[in-house]
Amino acid sequence: MIKHNATSRQRSLMMLLIALLSMLVVGCSTSTSSTSTKPTSVVAQSVQTLIAFDPAKQEFAENLAIDSQGDVYVTLLQAGEVRRLTPDGKQSSFFLPVGKGGSVAGITFDEQGRLYVLVGSPDAEKMGIWQLYSDGSSRRIAALPTSAMPNGMTVDRQGNLYAADSKGGIIWRVLAGSNKAERWLQHPLIAPQPHDIQLPNGAKVTLSVGPNGLHFFQGNLYISVSGQATLVRIPLNWDGSPGTPAVYLKNVSIDDFIFDSSGNLYLAANRSGGLIANEIERVKPDATYTMLASDANGLDEPSAVEFGTGASEQGKLYITNIGMFSAAKHPSLEVLSLNA
Repeated sequence: MIKHNATSRQRSLMMLLIALLSMLVVGCSTSTSSTSTKPTSVVAQSVQTLIAFDPAKQEFAENLAIDSQGDVYVTLLQAGEVRRLTPDGKQSSFFLPVGKGGSVAGITFDEQGRLYVLVGSPDAEKMGIWQLYSDGSSRRIAALPTSAMPNGMTVDRQGNLYAADSKGGIIWRVLAGSNKAERWLQHPLIAPQPHDIQLPNGAKVTLSVGPNGLHFFQGNLYISVSGQATLVRIPLNWDGSPGTPAVYLKNVSIDDFIFDSSGNLYLAANRSGGLIANEIERVKPDATYTMLASDANGLDEPSAVEFGTGASEQGKLYITNIGMFSAAKHPSLEVLSLNA
């Protein structure tokens, strides 16, 4: 439930193209970093399509968040839309004022049920972090520079917001109650790094992408760094400043990810650092990999994962397929029933 409270054209098109490509390659225990190996193929009991989005309407599913009532909110990248799906199957739409060439990316709830969405736009009046209300209205909480490429977003227990800038290699932070974004972290381990991606039509695109997905676990901030094909762990100091970053996993094709309460890591793997995958993978704290689902289960460039809420949702992992550059073009919201 959402808490209810009251450039030129060419440059814009280029910014949008870069943003769209970068978001595709789209974010604990004390185990050391590890190198990925071929996952053991263990297909999940069930993968079900909940919503098949329309690619002709630019409905490419980028990220998702789930509230305490079980409502699922999905950002549709180019459409500037957040789609809500209730447990009884009803859909509704919320639109953000992204402007021409704009997009919506990361989405997250804070512990009070407030919903935040990252908007990318060449318009300085629209670029930044927005709060979305239950009546469909919205307001910008904090601006980000138009040079940024907003991607993943998360919030800590104090209500501070963290946003990934994939182009600048920066994590921006907005303190609770503030309306100003500050540069919280910029480090070589999350810096953009060029890598090539071959699209289904044979075209090759060179991307330079840094931080993507962001999630907290056991007091550390974890960041998927797409260009470097790594997952990086950032401890937080007593004053909230970042500690020394360290690589937690390497040689992994991660867009977004989530931890369960036991420290198992679930990866939405598509294209990162030159690696290509189309899988949901589980990585245990001992670095054991298991492939839970693949394109054989209907995956099409999975871009985000999130656990369901409530007792009836135990063992359910929700997945967005962005399906933007694939031959299949199957953007969707899926739910995966996990094996033990």
